[in-house]
Amino acid sequence: MSKLTRLQRAFARSHIDLRYEGGVYTVRNETTEATILLPASLPLEEKAVKQLLAFASVKTPHGDAAVCAACATPDFHPGAIAPVGAVVATPMDVVIPAAIGTDINCGMRLLTTGMSLAQLAPRKSELFARLQAVLLESERNIPTHTSAFKALFDAGPMAFIDKIQPEGLWSSVDRNRLAEEVSRCIGLESLSANSRYAPEAFVSGREVFRDPCLGTPGGGNHFVELQVVDKVLDRHAAYAHGLKAGDVVVMIHSGSRDVGFFVGGRWMDRAREAWPAGVRHPESKLYALAGPMGDASYIARGLGHADWLWSCSHGAGRRIRRQETRGTKPTPTSGADWQCVTLREERLIEEAPQAYKPIGAVIDAQVDAGLIEGVARLRPWVTFKA
Repeated sequence: MSKLTRLQRAFARSHIDLRYEGGVYTVRNETTEATILLPASLPLEEKAVKQLLAFASVKTPHGDAAVCAACATPDFHPGAIAPVGAVVATPMDVVIPAAIGTDINCGMRLLTTGMSLAQLAPRKSELFARLQAVLLESERNIPTHTSAFKALFDAGPMAFIDKIQPEGLWSSVDRNRLAEEVSRCIGLESLSANSRYAPEAFVSGREVFRDPCLGTPGGGNHFVELQVVDKVLDRHAAYAHGLKAGDVVVMIHSGSRDVGFFVGGRWMDRAREAWPAGVRHPESKLYALAGPMGDASYIARGLGHADWLWSCSHGAGRRIRRQETRGTKPTPTSGADWQCVTLREERLIEEAPQAYKPIGAVIDAQVDAGLIEGVARLRPWVTFKA
């Protein structure tokens, strides 16, 4: 009996019809269907499929369909409510807060340093120690006035930059460079918010609020990583974005921190109200796709494939849930070419490379399906995890 036949029989017991063709699973139940881009070599989890179909079947309070189309990228695996790797299209006047969750604006960012590994390696110990102190040991000074946070929520990131005072970390920030970096962030230009929905501590009360989360990556699979451009896959795109073989770059996978948790929880409680949002589908931007800890990451150009709702994967995607990793041994965190710095040993177990899908297969599936084009492969130098 083939693997596909066994899968089909297993899913049929849950009244799910499953077909596989050209690297794409099509799953259907009595109410809806969805597609999943996944190589045959990677596992298809029934729990994730059930979550995806339930997600695709959501109705509005008036009984209308809340989802127009649903699919999933190769990082697909079960989530708390909606599966990770799921992508849905909804009518313009419909938002599903539980699908957005509480890790709002969790994102990837890649910064070029303009310096090669050969230039930075002699100062490795000093550099790593300083980053550990700032990122993991709270040795940072980021005083922010509540008026700046209010401006952020009411008028956007540029208004926040205008309001910050030259104190602490901000005293040495190049504001023009900061504004330029913000302008390059996908989606920030369409940020729509209001300070009345923000946590009170951020916008009222004392004049200066020292947010303990500001300047930190967050927990779980979030990280700050120094990487080396290992191989250029698209010479012209890499040159245009300052990516050169041998150069050191900084990849940041940041969580939404406390603000996202607060806002997500609040709107899940108020799901009966609409949150207006426009959707844009950038087709030629570059995206950072993180590999498992200690493995390669990639920079890719999004091609805007309509069948996959103009999306691509966030990273490799888990194949073993965090709770299932307990009791296993920590992964070695240092070697000739890479090391991980963390204050919590459990991160080395929960985020071990074997807990994730191989990034190469995830990337290849999306390239073959026309979702992305590779621009550069990055290898890790040091990973900082809270």
